[in-house]
Amino acid sequence: MSLDFPKSSYGSHLNIFLELMESFVEKTESQILGWISEYKKEIFNQDLFWEEMKKDPNQEYISCIRYHSNLSDCELDLDFIFTEYFPSFQRKSALISLCSFLEFELMQLCKSYKEIVPNYKTFQSKDVWIDRSVSYLIQHVGLTISKNNIIWNKIKIIQKIRNAIVHQNGQITFQHKDYKEINTFFLKNSKIWNIQNEIILKDGFLQYVLKSFNDFFEQIDNLIYKQQSFTYN
Repeated sequence: MSLDFPKSSYGSHLNIFLELMESFVEKTESQILGWISEYKKEIFNQDLFWEEMKKDPNQEYISCIRYHSNLSDCELDLDFIFTEYFPSFQRKSALISLCSFLEFELMQLCKSYKEIVPNYKTFQSKDVWIDRSVSYLIQHVGLTISKNNIIWNKIKIIQKIRNAIVHQNGQITFQHKDYKEINTFFLKNSKIWNIQNEIILKDGFLQYVLKSFNDFFEQIDNLIYKQQSFTYN
């Protein structure tokens, strides 16, 4: 991460928060891994117990039911719940936090321009989410941020996944307005997420999001550097 804005402390400030978000993602995945390990260990011990019970000739009719966290596999797929669904639930929460971080930092950048340069227009826009800040940086600050490149496309698909999680609890079908685009992303990145009646986020997805955000900030950093270098030379 090489954000270093001349004449501004924004870059170093942002670096600190990017590193915090990276630590946040690492701790989230570590916690998830611990939960999965705990589940597998308990199920393994239960399987061993039932195997021993089956060897007892007096135990002719044994109901080998597995339990974990007060749930049983009588009607539930415990493996799916504790190795995919609950981990995905935790990652969804983390994704919302990461997206809020991106939105807040871009708004802070816009506000810093307004404070430093009094003749910049007030930070107002009909756009939502980061589009609001990006439109301001393009129209009023003069940054040539491209909306026709890979970085921006990644940001927008992450936004659509985030919105589906926030507004539809991750439930998505072919009738959803963004289903085609989200499903195309799924087909290209099946190792880090999939759709099983709802969005399931896998290990690697949060890292993908953080990398995409970092690439986006570095793109803005380069544009600001060029603009300020031109201004002060």
